[in-house]
Formats: sequence, C-alpha cells, structure tokens
Amino acid sequence: MRAASKISAFRPVPSLLMLALLASSFSAFAVPGGTTDTTTADVCNQQGSSVACGTSSNAFGNNTTAVGNNARATQENATATGGYSSALGVGSTASGVQATANGTESTATGRLSSANGNQATATGAYSNANGSGATATGPGANAAGTDTTATGRSANATGTNTTASGAQARALATDATATGAYSLANGVDATANGVASNATGAQSSALGRSATAGGANATAVGAYATSTGTNSVAIGSGSNDNGQANVVSVGNVGSERRVTNVANGTVGAGSTDAVNGSQLHATNQAVAAIAAAGPGVSAAQLQNAQDAAVGAANSFTVQQVQQASVLTVQQANTYTNQQVQAANQFTQQQVASLQSVMNQALASGLCNFGAGGTVTCGKGTVAEGAGATAIGDGATAQGQDTTALGRGAVARFAGSVAIGAGAQALADPTTAVGNNAIASGNNAVALGANTLA
Repeated sequence: MRAASKISAFRPVPSLLMLALLASSFSAFAVPGGTTDTTTADVCNQQGSSVACGTSSNAFGNNTTAVGNNARATQENATATGGYSSALGVGSTASGVQATANGTESTATGRLSSANGNQATATGAYSNANGSGATATGPGANAAGTDTTATGRSANATGTNTTASGAQARALATDATATGAYSLANGVDATANGVASNATGAQSSALGRSATAGGANATAVGAYATSTGTNSVAIGSGSNDNGQANVVSVGNVGSERRVTNVANGTVGAGSTDAVNGSQLHATNQAVAAIAAAGPGVSAAQLQNAQDAAVGAANSFTVQQVQQASVLTVQQANTYTNQQVQAANQFTQQQVASLQSVMNQALASGLCNFGAGGTVTCGKGTVAEGAGATAIGDGATAQGQDTTALGRGAVARFAGSVAIGAGAQALADPTTAVGNNAIASGNNAVALGANTLA
C-alpha cells in the first residue's frame, strides 16, 4: 500500500492525532545518520542528503542516490540508477539495469555493464572495464588491465597500456595497439593498424588491410603485405619477405617490383650501399670491351679495359658527369683520367692482379679463342657458351655472355660477371666485383672485396 493512500484513507480528525499518524507512517522508511531505504514500490525516501526510490532500494552515505528496484548506492557521492544497479565506490555512478560501478569515481553505463577499478569506465550494454583507469566503450567491449582502452563492439584490450579500437579489435599484450575492425596486436609493443591487420611479433608493425607482421621487429606496410622474418620489412600491397631475416622486400615471387630513383651508391671495400642501373652499365661495357678485343688483345689493351671495368665498379666516374648535352669521348676520358688518379687501394689491387694474370697468360701462350667467340686465358680455365670469357688460372665462365676475370673467378648463368680473384657470380644474372666477392641471389650485385649479396 502506498504511503500516500494510507494517509488519505483517514477521515478528518483533530490535528494532533493527524500529525501522530503521519509520523508513524514515515518512521518505517527513515534510518538515522544520512541513510535511507525503501520497502514499497513507487516510494521515494530522503534522509539528510541521501535519496532512495524504488522497492528495496538503498542509499547509504552522504549525497548518495539509489533509483530503481533493488538499486544500491553504498558510498559517499555514489549514484545508482536502474533496477538492481550498484554504485559501490566513492563518487561512483552505475546507470542501467544491473550496472555495477565498483571503484572510486568509476562509471558503468548500460545494461549489465561493469566498471571495476578506480576511475574505470564502462559504457555500453555488457561492457566491462576491469582495472585502474580502464575504459571500455561499446556493446560487449572489454578492457582488462591498468590503463587499457577498448573501443568498439566486442573490442578487447588485455594487459597494461593496451588499446583496441574497432569492432572485435584485440590488443592482448603490454603496450600493444590494434586499430581497425578485426585487427590483432598480440606482441609486446606491437602495432596493428587496418581492417584485419595482424601484428604478433614483439615490436612488430602491420599497417594496411590484412597486413601481417609476425617476426620480432618486423614491419609490413600495405594491404596484404606480410613480414615474418626477424628485423625484416615488406613494403607494398602483397609484398612478402618469405620469412627471411634482415631483408627488405618490395614484392613477392611472381609479383616483383623495380626500385626506381635510386642515387648512385658509394662503392668501395667497406661500402654497403645499393648501386643503380647506370653504375652496372659502366661495368658491363668495360667487360664487353675485353671480350670484343678477340685474338688481337694485348696486355696494354687489357690494362685499359681492366682500368675501365674496375674503375667503373669503384667510382663509376662517367655516370657521374651530369651535363645537359651528350658526353663527348674527350669529356669522358678527361673526367675518368682525373678520377682514376684518385682511385682507392682496392682499385689498384684489382688492376695489378688482373694485369699479372694476363701477362703470364700471354707470355706462355695460354690464351685460346674458340668457336662462338669464347675466350680462355690461363691454366685450367673454362669458357662454355657463346661469348663466354674466362681469364685467369682456374677461371670459369659457364653460360652465354658470361665473364670471369681473375684467378679462380666463377661466373655461371647467362650474362653473369665475376671480376677479381675468387669472385663468384652464381645466379641469373649476377655481378660480383672484388676479391672473393660473392653474388648468389638472382639479380644480385656484390661490389667490393669479400662482399656478399
């Protein structure tokens, strides 16, 4: 029975009796000490600064408010609004059926939402923020850990300082960040940005739709790019490092790309720069000059060709002359002569070594010019394939237009070039210039003593 109807049911009586009855009617709902509760629906009771409205609602403490059947506000300045809602921390707010805010200044908004931690915030039906400073926004969003943030339907951020943004985005390791629907960051300090992107390696980064970074410190940039090798980078849509460590991939098998606008690389014994097409063209021209000399080749001619080949490989001076008009032979010679004088020790060693080999070969009559334009000079040399040239004891040139210059130099596959003692060009087509330089990957270039490509 409502308190109001209970009062209105009495006939007029003397005023003192009326006051006594009113006092008796409300005494069942008042609790001393700024606390109030209710036992009857549609009844609001106030005691001091506390207000409780609804059947079995409870407001305990100063400035507390509980509105809704079985709503509870149990700490100072707490507010619970909605059936079975609970505000259990100082300054906490729970709004929605069965919403729960359990922590200082925590906030839970939405049916069955839960904020469990100081300054935790859960917004949306079934959202859950469990940890100090945790924030979950969106239906079913879950932020579990100190300073975690989950934004979006069913987004999930677990750990410390993790952030998941987007429907069903997941950030599951310390300092991980996942941005985009269905994205996943499951490595320490990992970053996944893009729909269905995936970063699972420590400090890995995946940027783009369905990009994947699975190796430690791996980076994948572009839609469907994949980097699973440690410290590797895959750049461009569909690029893949195929699990190789410490590489940069700009394509994939069958979907290769060219890299353009590359400046001239510094070439020397200790250089790790990339070289461009113009630099390699100079080397190939110098090598071709040796093969074109044929039976009439002399030591002096070889010296000049070797100077051009090795000089081009180490300084590429002709390509460095940038004039508005076409270079004349005189300009090229003048500039090259100036630069050759300043050539480094590596260049001079290569020239001296190859000169010695040729001098010995010519003096002993060990040069042979065979069918198809093959040239061999030196003991144990092999030249197989049209235009193949092998100069130097044990040099081997196998394949059309291959060139091997230097003791034990090896050039295999069409168009490959090996210059220098022990230099090896082993794939299709490759270039190795320098003592013991090795180029073993397709289209690889190794420039400088003991370099490997």
